[in-house]
Amino acid sequence: MPISIYISRDKPGPFFESLQNRGFVALTCFACIDLIADMPLPPPTADWAFFSSPGSFVLFSKKWDCRPYRLAAIGSGTGEVIRAAGFEVFVPKSSDTKKAAAEFANHVKSTETVMTPVGNKSFRRLKGLIPAERLREYPCYRTEARAEIPMVEAEYFIFTSPSNADAFQLAHLPGAGQYAVAMGNSTFAALDSTTWKKVFLSPHPDEESLWEIIRTHASA
Repeated sequence: MPISIYISRDKPGPFFESLQNRGFVALTCFACIDLIADMPLPPPTADWAFFSSPGSFVLFSKKWDCRPYRLAAIGSGTGEVIRAAGFEVFVPKSSDTKKAAAEFANHVKSTETVMTPVGNKSFRRLKGLIPAERLREYPCYRTEARAEIPMVEAEYFIFTSPSNADAFQLAHLPGAGQYAVAMGNSTFAALDSTTWKKVFLSPHPDEESLWEIIRTHASA
């Protein structure tokens, strides 16, 4: 029997898609939030553009030209989306978001400036790491919970961000025997451990690490 898994993204990555095609998992995928573009002003000029999520890059690149910037991203998933769009991107090695932000800040030269798109619920990961006179935050979107979030009959629920976790938990209480898996410490903190059977923290944000947690637990 395939393991039933929900992922708070509108589509799975290639690794989980392969597992589903081979009958190992049964996937349900949809995001619990929408990123709404709000860009009345053009972005500031800078040497770097730093993206904290795939969605922030997609929204930004739909309206503005990324070519004037060198691009950087937190997380391999965001990096993959940027590369798929045809750009080179610097992705810090660490999967811990705080360490990754510090790694990027150390990579940037003392003479360079950084522009980073932010939303109403964004973590200001570079604040305090890059001097204020060289950091140019660009408010350009807002995060809103979707009006309808269906309940899912799954054994494992993978949450990709705190906003997705918050939106789902406001809409539903988990059923008995349902487990949550968090991508990142911030998402782990957003999950209510008193309502889930157990909450797991993935050591890395890639799909292989998420699957290893689920496979190991399910086969125990």
